[in-house]
Amino acid sequence: MRKIALVLLAVILVLALAACGQTEKKDEVGMANPWTDVADAQAAADGAEVGYFTVPDKGASLASGALDWTVFRCMKGIAEAQGTVGGNKVVVRKGLKQDSTDVSGDSTAYDYSFTETVGDWQVNCWTNEEGKVNKATWLTNNFSYSIVAEKALTVEDISALVLGIQ
Repeated sequence: MRKIALVLLAVILVLALAACGQTEKKDEVGMANPWTDVADAQAAADGAEVGYFTVPDKGASLASGALDWTVFRCMKGIAEAQGTVGGNKVVVRKGLKQDSTDVSGDSTAYDYSFTETVGDWQVNCWTNEEGKVNKATWLTNNFSYSIVAEKALTVEDISALVLGIQ
C-alpha cells in the first residue's frame, strides 16, 4: 500500500511540475497608436479637426538649409508635419488650445528659455545652446503651435517657420 501511495505521489508531482512549465500564451495588447499618416497638411488638419494647417513650402530656403516635409499625420486635436531643415529633423504641430498649451510632446529639460516676438506672436523658446532654439511654442486665440528641432536652429530659422505656419 505504501508503494502505491509513493508512486501516486510521484505521478502527481510530475504532472504538477509539467503543468508549471506550460504557460498559456495570451495575446499581448499594447497602447493603440493614436496617429494616422495622411497625404498632406490639409488632410492632417481635417483628421485632427483643427480647420486648417499650413506650413512653409517644401524646398523653401532657410538660413540652415532647404526645407523638406516628409510625413504628415494627425490625431484627435493635433495636426503634425515632420521634415528636415538642412538635414536637421523638425516636427511642427498645431493643436486645439483647449487640449493643451504645449502640444510639442517634448518634455526635455533645457538649459535656456527666452521669448521672441515674431509677427503678432510671443514665441516661447527653449534650448541648450545660447542664441539658438530646439523648441518653440506659441498660442493664438484658438490654437497651440510648436516646433521641435533635433539639433538647435537659429532664431532666424524659427522665425521664418513661425511666420509660415497656420
